[in-house]
Amino acid sequence: MKLSMVSYTKNDGLYTFKKEFGRNTMLDFYVGRRIWDEGAYQKAVRAREKELGRKIETEFFPEYRVGRLSGNECRG
Repeated sequence: MKLSMVSYTKNDGLYTFKKEFGRNTMLDFYVGRRIWDEGAYQKAVRAREKELGRKIETEFFPEYRVGRLSGNECRG
């Protein structure tokens, strides 16, 4: 499994929410990139490509979320 160090910004709502569970801590955290059901994953990617009208070519994970991040549009 590939792990990536993730950074956060002051306006990251998800980080702020999760930080409330450990108010007096600041720990490193990591994100995994494991696909448990390759068939289902590829089906979701193909469906997103159909919505976009083009093939997704990106390093963004998961690919089927390309273009769905509000305020921080990912490219693919």
